[in-house]
Amino acid sequence: EAHKVYGVRNGSVFLDIPDFQVEKQHEVRWFKLSLLLVKVKNSAVKHYRDKEKYNLFFNGTLKIDHLVEEDSGHYKMTVYDDRGHLQVEKNLILSVQEIVSKPEIKWICSQKLIKVTCEVKQKSKPALYLLQNNRMLFVNGPIYANDTWKIEYQSKDKILTAKFLCEVKNDVSKRTDDQEIKCSGTKSIL
Repeated sequence: EAHKVYGVRNGSVFLDIPDFQVEKQHEVRWFKLSLLLVKVKNSAVKHYRDKEKYNLFFNGTLKIDHLVEEDSGHYKMTVYDDRGHLQVEKNLILSVQEIVSKPEIKWICSQKLIKVTCEVKQKSKPALYLLQNNRMLFVNGPIYANDTWKIEYQSKDKILTAKFLCEVKNDVSKRTDDQEIKCSGTKSIL
């Protein structure tokens, strides 16, 4: 089973095999899909792809710089001993993600209902959560439109005073917004 690794867009990531000690006489090769990227043998590094992007350390760790979405995918590391026998093969799946934007809580109070919305402007789908007084709410969504993801909560209560927290996250980041909402009677708050 492939190990999952996450990287931040425009950042760097280190790929390696934990719990495996690479010896100096080993040959280490890194592939993306079936394309050989770089290898090291007897302390000599040879690049087969972008030298500025891929940096292979003598311990077998591969550093990938200037991450873009296209760097996401399947990577494979192979290690051979000095006689050419395969010692270990490890598959990794790299997922490059953007740092999530700050969410925003909006609300509408009317005679019929109270609607609380949490939205975040970004292209990739994050996980969105809405909490009322530190309790998770079951909400509709997320819905995507105009580069914005949003979730909505509707209450039929005529009076609502509560603290809401919106949390947006993915595998590489998390951000929140909180608001004290006071609705009573027929006032409309935007």
